[in-house]
Amino acid sequence: MNIRQLSSSRFIIILSKEDMGAFNLSIEKIHSQDREFQAVMRRLIAIAGDRVSFSLKNKGMYIETLHRAEGCMLVVSVYPKRSLGRRRYKIKESGSVMFTIDSADALTDCMAQLYKNGFGGLRGEIMYIDGRYCVIVSPGGQRAHLALNVLSEYSVDRTKEKIKIAAAREHGAVVAAGFPVMRIGRCFA
Repeated sequence: MNIRQLSSSRFIIILSKEDMGAFNLSIEKIHSQDREFQAVMRRLIAIAGDRVSFSLKNKGMYIETLHRAEGCMLVVSVYPKRSLGRRRYKIKESGSVMFTIDSADALTDCMAQLYKNGFGGLRGEIMYIDGRYCVIVSPGGQRAHLALNVLSEYSVDRTKEKIKIAAAREHGAVVAAGFPVMRIGRCFA
């Protein structure tokens, strides 16, 4: 058996036919699903860990096998595993969100505030139903949560329930659609 380091993250293990016999390996057994091959690879990696000049602990490995007439060659590429530390998750809004606003003054102030903060491209629609304005938006993008925060300041109710949103669309009168912030906010900013 011969072990050679090729780079800072790759090394090869060359096994002769005698080495393969000693490890009870055959060309047919060399694939990642075979338990015997996995056990042999753990032993070979442990041996190689003593001979290469970089740490193999907590590393992932990609192993390529090359068949040769006098045995086989294993090319091992080492890469760092993902950190086991704390992961951060970002909550993304998905689907439509409906905000209910009580008065026309509050609606125009909200649209002006959104327009001033650069949310003119926010897609959605505004419906008028039962003396209230329902602002329905489908947030997307990196700053969507900021737009939702502004809408929350002016609204008396917020919902993601599809039935309530569908009822507002069915029974409400359309005030603005497409880019309502651009249409209304630009006038009052």
